[in-house]
Amino acid sequence: MAIFERIPAGTAPARPTTTTPSAMQSRMRQFESYATDVGAGEVGVLEPENTETTRALAMRLSRAATRLGCEIESWPSDGKLYFRVESAKKATAAKMELGKKPSAKR
Repeated sequence: MAIFERIPAGTAPARPTTTTPSAMQSRMRQFESYATDVGAGEVGVLEPENTETTRALAMRLSRAATRLGCEIESWPSDGKLYFRVESAKKATAAKMELGKKPSAKR
């Protein structure tokens, strides 16, 4: 269980800088491309680097699938994240739209 402690705000270390919007968008596009690059009958494999975890990779991949309108099944094994795209038809259509600005809905 975690150990909780209260300290004065002035004694806490400085908050680390956050990811810039452009870097975040770049990472979002990267995970969207992972989802669209896996075809029917294929399984994608992501291997974490440095301090990343398979759970963090799965969360990013799941968010990308939501943005693309498809579903992804993922599972960790041997320190890697394996995934399969459930709705490849939607993902293929979304791949064609990557890079285009979404039309305004009225």
